[in-house]
Amino acid sequence: MRTILSSLTACLLAAASAASAVAGGAKPTAAANAVTVEFVQPERYADVQVSGYSTEASREMLLPDLKKWIQTTGADLLKPGTALTLRITDIDDAGQMNRGARRDIRVVSNLFPAQISFSWQLTNGKNVVKSGSERLVQIAGESGERPDFLGSMPTVKYALWRWMRGALR
Repeated sequence: MRTILSSLTACLLAAASAASAVAGGAKPTAAANAVTVEFVQPERYADVQVSGYSTEASREMLLPDLKKWIQTTGADLLKPGTALTLRITDIDDAGQMNRGARRDIRVVSNLFPAQISFSWQLTNGKNVVKSGSERLVQIAGESGERPDFLGSMPTVKYALWRWMRGALR
């Protein structure tokens, strides 16, 4: 049963990631190259976990999806000629893993919001336009029904989207 649930989880993540890419207009463009994402010591992140998978396997599934989403979304929001660099230092996905006797499940509530910490730099050519460090906190369920937040870590993505919308304009 656990194997079936684990396989189902992996399939759902892959399908949701594909739907997210399509809905978010993900397509390889030169603008997407204007967004650089670096995961700093991801083995120390607070909570990047998929039910039924090890922490390492979860990171291998979730972080590439998040990176692609940030690059695509950031490229759509950047002004022409600008570039964004994000150095992500911590991620704590919304909810908490409940380690059960039969299977692990993620319980999401207002008590355990998503959090992401990063430093960033916005440049125009060789000139730094803006830079800073952020710690975003987002309660689950506030992202509405936007299709580009489907897939893995929707609450983290929503927090980043809100931040990018303000910081990159």
